[in-house]
Amino acid sequence: MERVCDYLVVLAGSRIQLAGDVSELLASHYRIVGTRDVVAALPAAVEPVSVDHTLRESTAIVHAANGLPASGPWTVEALDLEELVLAYMARANQSAAQPFPMPTEAHR
Repeated sequence: MERVCDYLVVLAGSRIQLAGDVSELLASHYRIVGTRDVVAALPAAVEPVSVDHTLRESTAIVHAANGLPASGPWTVEALDLEELVLAYMARANQSAAQPFPMPTEAHR
């Protein structure tokens, strides 16, 4: 799909989750693998899209518009378009699964 698409729009839950030039989107998203505390302490400019934890390591799909810091205690991998789309769709599904707060009843 990367070879035939120039622009991507991801819709989920009746909302735009992601939109942009495919090459720019792929260049600003990364997979980071490291320990749970390393992934939890990513710089503020790095937005987590999805995070998965195992006993040994954590994997995060992140958006970093200005790139990642030059070095860190993590491994960085490139994403393909399918992984990017699935990460944003999973994030939208997780948000939709959160129950809406119910109004509290007045107590006498």
